This record gives sequence, structure tokens and C-alpha cells, in this order.
Amino acid sequence: MERVHEVAFRTPAPTFPGKEDELFLKLESLQRLGAFKIRGAWNRMSQLPEEERRRGVATISSGNHGLAVAWSARRLGLRCVVHVPTGAAGPKVEAIRAQGAELMEMPREDLVRAHTDELWRSWPQTFIHPFAHPHVIAGQGTIGWELAEDLPGIRTVLVPVGGGGLSSGIAIAVKARIPEAKVFGVQAAGAATLPIVFQTKAAYRVEDPQTIADGIRIGIILPAMAELLLRNLDGCLVVSDAEIEEAMRRLALEAKIIAEPAGAAAFAAWMGHRQELEPPVAVIVSGGNVDPALLARTLQPAAPPVPRPGAAGPPGRSATLDRMTRALEMAKQARDRGMDVKETRKALKQARAAFEAGDYPTAMHLADRIIEQCREPTKSR
Repeated sequence: MERVHEVAFRTPAPTFPGKEDELFLKLESLQRLGAFKIRGAWNRMSQLPEEERRRGVATISSGNHGLAVAWSARRLGLRCVVHVPTGAAGPKVEAIRAQGAELMEMPREDLVRAHTDELWRSWPQTFIHPFAHPHVIAGQGTIGWELAEDLPGIRTVLVPVGGGGLSSGIAIAVKARIPEAKVFGVQAAGAATLPIVFQTKAAYRVEDPQTIADGIRIGIILPAMAELLLRNLDGCLVVSDAEIEEAMRRLALEAKIIAEPAGAAAFAAWMGHRQELEPPVAVIVSGGNVDPALLARTLQPAAPPVPRPGAAGPPGRSATLDRMTRALEMAKQARDRGMDVKETRKALKQARAAFEAGDYPTAMHLADRIIEQCREPTKSR
């Protein structure tokens, strides 16, 4: 705890307005650098022996972990290389660059193999794993220690899950202090690996993860992490992108809290599963580094449809998001049946582009077409 708190803040856990004694929000969105990642990165890097420091450090991330590693490297006086997907851009990437890190682009498939095949072992720098290292997991687990100390009566904790370092660290820490508490992982539907991990008791990978929640979009649970998660989590909950955006909206408008999509995922799970969860519930708002344009679109109310005689109005933003989520689920089912979904993936990307441009009718049309193409053929009797 003391090592982590050299740089990390002890974040507050206020109640959600109107839900006193029922729902608490652990605000890692107020953490240094705007997300929880500094805890694990600093706990790992500050313990590096001199030989590993001389080699410099490297990691894989275009988001909060990359920023935390770059910041820690700068503080420790270490050379830092951050591998990002080809074409990565946006505020988070620019923030990493601003910390003095060297950015190296790699195709996504190579970055995935760097995780699954541990290609990072051949890199000249010391690798700072985003989630699968004991020091990183222990650093993230300090959130659980703080929760248990500040809210000893807590009974349920909801944690967003990407690679699993945050959720496993929190679960271990919370249950060490409050054995009766339950901890559930939360994932976005387009990158949900945990349901399969719990079903098969084995590692799992989503080939083409698609969700607005970039912080939990990795789509990989490695074998060691699968074992750790199965041992410490009580289950998993899955939310749609539409539910995540509604959670972002409610957090901003009702609680005055800015959350990035991954940071709002656990609150979205509470919204959808409130009746099933034993209170008091703590949700981890893991970060607040949201793209300003996405936040503006999320907060903007959908334009009211213009009535036309004999015709329905244009589809709204929420309805379009729901349809696109359904299309993604159908595409995944079709792929699992052995169907070639190469063209479907292209259509999904076109639908997302249309949606982001505000062209909801086109996005809805493409989603409907995908759903129709991916329907399981009806068996003749």
C-alpha cells in the first residue's frame, strides 16, 4: 500500500445520489492520470532491479496503461517504448507521447501474438505487462484494500474486465478482508471473454473485439489469468454498448461524474442487474479519460423524429445502438457456426462509421442487413 501511495491517490467512494447505503462509486476516474493504471504500473516499475532499469521498459497499450508506464518511466528516468496498434490516434495516444515515450506501431494481430505467444520475451527492454504480472495485480488490488477499509459492510463489488488484472487484484484484496463479499467481472458484449472462460474453465480469445469501451476491448483472457479469475470471481455480467453509453449519461447528469466507456461499464451492470445483486454494492469507475467528442455525443439527447404522414420517423440514437449490438451478437453466432463473416465484418465497420457520423438510418439499415444475413437457416422438416 505504501509503495503505491507514493504516487497514487486514495480515491473516494461516495454514494450515488438517491441510493444512499445501497450504491457506492469507487472513483478511480479521479486518480492520477485519470485512471487506476498508475497503481499497478508504479508498483511494478518502482521495484525493478538496476539491471532491468538499464534496459529501459516497454509495454503494449494505446490507452491508460501506456500512459501510466510512460509517466512512471519519466519519473524514474527510464527509456520507455510503447507498442500501439497501427493507426492508433486520439487524446490517449497523444498523452503517452507527451510523457516522452517512444511509440512503435504494430498490426493488431502482432500485438495479440505478443500476448498469446509471449513474443515480448525477445524484446530488448524490460516488459511491463498490462495485467498479467503479480506486482501489477497487487498494485491494482490496493483499490480493494481501500474499499474494504472504507466500506466494511460492502456485499457486492462490480469491476470492469479487460485482461483481468484489475478484477483479480480487487477480488483477492476484498475477500481477504470481507470473505462474505462477492465480486463480479463486467465486460462489453462485443469483447466478452469471461462467459466462455466460466463455461469452459479455460483461456479464451475473441477474434475481432468490437466495443466503444476501448479500456476493456482486448478480447483476451490468458491461461494464467483464466485460472486466477475462476478462483477469485463469483461470476460475470455482460453489458451492451448502448447500456454503457446510458451509464455514462447517468453518471454525468445525475452524479456529475465523467467516466470513459470502460469506466462506466460496472455502473451499467448495476443498472441492468440491480435486483439480482445483494446491497450494498460498490462499482469501480475505473477511469475518466473519455474522448471529448464521444462524451459530447453521449450527452446529447437524440433528435426528435420528424413526423411524416404515412411514414415512421427516422431511427433514434439509442434504438440504432441496440440494433447494432444485436447485429454484432448475430455475427459472432454465425462465426461460431463456421460461417465466413469477412464481409459481415466490413459491414459492421461501415455501420459504426455511419453511426459515428450521425447517419442513424444508414447504420440501422446495415445492422438489419447483417442480422438477416447471419440468421441460422431454418431446418426443413
